[in-house]
Amino acid sequence: MIRGLRFRLLGVVALVSAVAVVTVVLVSRQGVRTEFGRFETTTRAFALEDAAEALRTWVRAGGAPEDAGRLLRRFDRPGHRALLLADTLGNVLAFSSPEMQGSRVTIGPGGRIEILRERLHGNAGSMRRALVIGAPHTEIGGEAGVPRVFLYVVPVFGPDEGPEAPFVRGVNRWMIVAVVAAGLLALTVMWLLSRSIVGPVEALTAAARRMEKGDWGARVPVRSRDEIGDLSHAFNSMAESLSRTETLRRQLVSDVAHELRTPLTNLRAQLEAIEDGIVAADAAALRSLHEETLLLARLVGDLQDLSLAEAGRLRLDRVPCSPREALEAAAAAFRVQAEARRVSLRLDVADAPPVLVDRARLAQILRNLVANAVTHTPDDGAVTLAARADGAFVRFEVRDTGEGIAPEHLPHVFDRFYRADASRARATGGAGLGLAIVRHLVEAHGGEVSAASVEGRGTTVAFTLPRNPA
Repeated sequence: MIRGLRFRLLGVVALVSAVAVVTVVLVSRQGVRTEFGRFETTTRAFALEDAAEALRTWVRAGGAPEDAGRLLRRFDRPGHRALLLADTLGNVLAFSSPEMQGSRVTIGPGGRIEILRERLHGNAGSMRRALVIGAPHTEIGGEAGVPRVFLYVVPVFGPDEGPEAPFVRGVNRWMIVAVVAAGLLALTVMWLLSRSIVGPVEALTAAARRMEKGDWGARVPVRSRDEIGDLSHAFNSMAESLSRTETLRRQLVSDVAHELRTPLTNLRAQLEAIEDGIVAADAAALRSLHEETLLLARLVGDLQDLSLAEAGRLRLDRVPCSPREALEAAAAAFRVQAEARRVSLRLDVADAPPVLVDRARLAQILRNLVANAVTHTPDDGAVTLAARADGAFVRFEVRDTGEGIAPEHLPHVFDRFYRADASRARATGGAGLGLAIVRHLVEAHGGEVSAASVEGRGTTVAFTLPRNPA
């Protein structure tokens, strides 16, 4: 099976060429046979016996063979054959075709006839020559008192063309027919075969135009495994990516609006209540306003970090850092919150070598993960912060004994604004940006992040960071 487009094109050209050549050969061969058969038929069909019988009657009635020209012309037919009457010495007595009068004819034994005609526009002595061997003939006379003569069938040709000219013209006509037929057949075959190449390209063009008009669901079928098939598959992948990006863009706008609406609404309501005198502008009210402002600032900061990370413009100040120190700092930051919920924070650091990271970004990664773990771990649960060497990397893990994540939600936990809690209640988490930021920060350091979970038993989020080469 030819899979490459280049080989398919070569195959199409070879097939079309073969079809054209075979068509020309077959039609030309048939044309030559037809013209040769017509040549022979013309010779045989000439009324040789009828003319011979008429001449015999003429001679027996006392007519002189030399005067038989008018009689022979009665048997002359349009075409390229004529009757020639000669005596036993080879002298020409009469021609049935006036056009051949004046030709120099030499008749040899066995019907060998040589005919010479002077060219009209040739040089002096330039002659057109025809040699006929075994010309059809019959004998007339020979009885007592009747002269013996011979009647031959010879070709008729003009002074500027040979006797083969009719045959050549016929063959040429067949050649023209062969070339035209081969061309038409080749074009038909080429058109049919080109559909397998042009068809997918046209489908790609139509799908691209649909996408240009905003139809993100445009796809093309992949019917082959050649370059066109690869192009179709790449187009479908691109279309899927664009469709997903457009969906995420719209979702992003909706999610940002949703996340900003709640604190802004709270701020507006509280400010209007204070302005109307419903709520006193005391320390509690100001503290509530301050909390909402901090929430807005944190959300805007997370969006900025996520935007920089996705654009690849996040600046990292890499320095050697001890995994134990980073984990201890993260545990200390959430110690009070964990103790309030009777959640124990544990460290499991087994001789983890230093990593080359941005300390502030590593702290941000661990804060997001530990905050999620403590939030989703019930009272009397445990959160474990671990680190160990893993080849050229150090593997960090944040394990909790919380409610876990359902399998259908697990592949999406690192998507921005994704939350398993459809109600988006604040008690169950933030804006859904923490894990998305974690993923981008880890990948910016050249590491990888993953999550594993068992419902009712807990979740483990692991990520790797490069070791300090020193």
